Formats: sequence, C-alpha cells, structure tokens
Amino acid sequence: MSNYYEILEISKTATKDEIKQSYKRLAKIHHPDKGGDTEIFQKIQIAYETLSDDIKRQEYDNPPPDLNDIFGNGGGNPFGGNPFGGMPFGSPDGMPFNFLFRNNGKRRNNDKYYTIKISLNDVYNGLKKTLNIKNEIKCDNCNKQCSICKGTGKQTKIVNMGFMQIVQEQPCLNCNSYGIIKDTKNCEVCENKGVIIKENLLNIVIPKGVENDKKFIYEGLGEQSKNENELPGNLVVIIKIDDSKLFKREALDLVYNIDISFKESVVGKKINIPHFKNQFTISTRAFGILDPNKRYPLYNKGLRDEKDNHGNMYLKFNIDYNTQLTDEQIKKLEEII
Repeated sequence: MSNYYEILEISKTATKDEIKQSYKRLAKIHHPDKGGDTEIFQKIQIAYETLSDDIKRQEYDNPPPDLNDIFGNGGGNPFGGNPFGGMPFGSPDGMPFNFLFRNNGKRRNNDKYYTIKISLNDVYNGLKKTLNIKNEIKCDNCNKQCSICKGTGKQTKIVNMGFMQIVQEQPCLNCNSYGIIKDTKNCEVCENKGVIIKENLLNIVIPKGVENDKKFIYEGLGEQSKNENELPGNLVVIIKIDDSKLFKREALDLVYNIDISFKESVVGKKINIPHFKNQFTISTRAFGILDPNKRYPLYNKGLRDEKDNHGNMYLKFNIDYNTQLTDEQIKKLEEII
C-alpha cells in the first residue's frame, strides 16, 4: 500500500489544515492541465480523500492484521494467503467487519432403529401398532447446568485485533465440556446413575400397500440430549414384510403359482383361490388350454393401497407333462386338436 503521508509530504501528526494546504500546493504542481503527471496527481487525490476524512484516516492508520500472520501462509490456511478463499477483505461498503471463527452448530445424537415385522395380509388391510419407546434422559435431581458455561460446555474468549475481533471457543474446564455437573453423591431418583428411563407410547399407522423396508422417521425420539450442545436423534421404524408361502409380490400385483396335471391343463379344473377377503373358486376351462409360459390375470384381486387402488392377481400354471399316453389316446387327441 502507498504511504499517503509521504505522497502529501506531511507527517503522521499533520492537522486537517496542514493536509489541505499540502494538497493544494501539490495539486498545482502536478495537475495534468498544467503539464503535470496524471498518475501522480491521481495518487495525490486518493491520499487527500483518505487523510482528510476522520473515519477513513483512522482505518488507514489502523489496518487489520495480515491474516497470514494469524493462519500461516499455506500452513494452517487451506486457502493460501486469504483464508476466506478470495473473499474481499471487508464488508461490501468497504468497512472492516468482525470475523467470528465459531461453530454454533449442535451435534445431533444417534438415531434409534426399530423393526416391525408384518404379513402380506397386513399389507392388504393396513395396520395400527403401539410401540413403547424407552430412552435414557439425564436425571434433573443430581445433574445441574454448569454455572460457568451455562450448559454449553464451552467458554468463549474475545481477542481484539485492531478493527477485527476473533471469538475463540474453548472447552469448559468446570464441567469437562459436558455442560452439566453432578452436584450430589447419592441420588435416590436415579440410584446415582445420572440418567433415568423415560417411556413414550408411540402409535404408528402402517398404511395399506406399504413396501418392504419402508422407513418411518419420528424426530426427536432417538438418543436424547444431555446438554445444550446436543440435539436428540430420531427414531427410525423399518417395516419388514414376511415372505408369503402363497404369493409372490410385484408392487400391488400378486403372482399365484398352481401345480396342475397335463390332463387338467387341457380339460380344465376347478381351483380354490385364497384371498385376503374371501376365498373364491375359478374354473380353468375359461382360459382354454393352459400355456405354462403365460400368466392369466384376475383383475383387482391383488393388493390395495391407502387410496384404495387395487392391483391384479396373476395365475401361473406349472404343468406336469410326465403323463404316458396310449396310442389310442394320442390318436384321439390328433382328431380333436
């Protein structure tokens, strides 16, 4: 940075009148209209505008410290010379500002996980379930807020550096950064454990058509906070659907596999189909001669969701072809087919 006092040829203790007089004298000499150097004249103007204004002069006389001296050049400073990644030094209007090297974020505690196993019948009908959630919370009878850090677990120290303030956070030694202190030796409430068990009854509505591994998140019901620096975790309820021995699920659709003989695949058979509402009976003759590579739909007989949309049921026939036919039977089939 240029030395404005040297440019105006004055001392650092110069008064406003002395600054003004020196500026007028130098301006007459270096004004471009009088044959002076434009660059020198501009420097004189900048120096005068700065030193003639009390606030700007004070800022000029007390510049903020070199941040390289604070962070080190390239050592502890990942951004090189400017630890703010090229951010202009100062506020948008050019005035210096206070940098707060501080993390006000709170640590969120661990989530708790709970698995609910349900059947395919529950998926069709939906389900309501009540969970008893148990959490450890601090015992207020023997744990009191630290009077030094007010429960934060940290103490702050403000370092003034010219026009910049650095707020440093240090662990609170009074409570070992925990934010609370135990002020009794024998607590009858928690049996001197420092925590008590709190129970919460949580009513969960599992909707119709729920997918396997569906997660329901309940904020604040996980691991509880024990000081001001912590936030409670969440409770994550995971739905696990037991494998069905009857059906294979495909979203809201169901696939039902049926073993049938070759004769039955040709002449037809009455089959009882299980369903969540009521069992019903079909005759395969309505499908003609059965194809083992084809799936036969029964519309709206699948699962349903909370909007009452219905899927379909598909019948898949596993045909046993290990049937020995006589010559006469083969001849009759040739005549029919």
